[in-house]
Amino acid sequence: MYLSSIQIKNFRCFDDQVHTIEFNPGLTVLVGENDSGKSAILDAIKIVLGTTDLGWYRLESTDFHNEDTTKEISIVCKFSNLTPDEQAAFLECVSYEEQDEPMVPSLYLHWNCKYVTTFKPPRPISNLTSGKQGNGPSPSAESRELIRVTYLRALRDAYSDMQSGRHSRLSQIIQHIPTLTDGKDEYQPGMNLQELFPKGIYDYWPNYNPLKNSKNQIQKCFIDYFRIGISEFSCSGDMSCLVNWIAKGMCRVINRAAKTSFVMPTNNTFVTIEKMLPDEKHLIYRQLMLDLALSKFRTKEEWNSVINKVDNILKLFDLSLISRDRVLLNWVDEVSFEYDDKKAQSKVNNYFYQDSVTGRSVYLEFGSIHSVKGRTHLATMVLETFSSAHNIKSILNYLCGKPPKKTTKSNIGRLKCQYVAMSRATALLCLAIPKEFVDADTQKLLADNGWTINVLT
Repeated sequence: MYLSSIQIKNFRCFDDQVHTIEFNPGLTVLVGENDSGKSAILDAIKIVLGTTDLGWYRLESTDFHNEDTTKEISIVCKFSNLTPDEQAAFLECVSYEEQDEPMVPSLYLHWNCKYVTTFKPPRPISNLTSGKQGNGPSPSAESRELIRVTYLRALRDAYSDMQSGRHSRLSQIIQHIPTLTDGKDEYQPGMNLQELFPKGIYDYWPNYNPLKNSKNQIQKCFIDYFRIGISEFSCSGDMSCLVNWIAKGMCRVINRAAKTSFVMPTNNTFVTIEKMLPDEKHLIYRQLMLDLALSKFRTKEEWNSVINKVDNILKLFDLSLISRDRVLLNWVDEVSFEYDDKKAQSKVNNYFYQDSVTGRSVYLEFGSIHSVKGRTHLATMVLETFSSAHNIKSILNYLCGKPPKKTTKSNIGRLKCQYVAMSRATALLCLAIPKEFVDADTQKLLADNGWTINVLT
């Protein structure tokens, strides 16, 4: 696994266009004149991945391009050539470049930062997500330890910076490369250069031991969770979609085997299950889940091999399903969700729409505001809802820039909830309100405050 590219936008000398820098496996050298962005690239990597000395970098307004703090900094790091162990360590964050065989796993990390002036004093607020579009979960704390980098500041004062000591810059490299002294001392004609001392600088990842140290739909059978996850994965290419659905199904299987609520479903059930295991079983669990997620089944016979993998995960908890409870793992023929006038259409939370004329397509996900807390999306539409009163209608005066002198307790709750909903979008935010709630005067006030008004008939 290596850092294959980085995309930078609105960071220091990089303007609001996306600037992509490609890296080679092994050694990459950045060459450029002063102020060409060499240090900015290194600092961008350091900010996203973190450093082995656990150094902390405080972002300032000067880090924004032209000190324009109204724009958001965006940095995207892509890792390629993931090994099976690395796929397991970052299982919920992995994406796939192609849906055809063979699937190529990659790891995308999206780091975004806004400068919030409403805070006193103003300060930058950042978040880290995964997935090709940045809508996946943030890597766990244990996983992030695997991608920390050894960062050496620019050598301005060679005499003082190269002094010996346990915290010197050379020590930062040496203490993280156990195989530094491996290899041969002398070069012989025809010898492989990688056999020479010091071996390990070009590739020290294998020396780490990985992981050493919503949606409330209830499906009838385990295979239904699997199929929903595969459907979402086929649209997004992000493994988190598939893994989260399989984990929800595994949660039911584990609780059924334990005869109690042994694992409680959460927004990240995959990690919740992992935390129920001792540390030495974490990597085994991730490898089994990766094997389960990559399983192919088209027939009942192929599904039986999937059931064996489920049993292996249960063994990590010293659990097994009795024959009566194994009905949860039964093969069920896939159901088509075609509309039938005589029968209510099944509710589907995810939808893929493609325009028949232009060929443009969009992936839509429907859910409650609480189900998307902590996540971001390219575009968000917030629909009017009713709880004692219409929620968006009740806070329209705030959106118009005319808040009342006193805010009721119920409206405080509405404002908090709508803030969560309206802060998910990274590019486009839409509010859908019945037109009878928005008269001409209100439309004018909204337009004066920057809202674009479209009346649909």
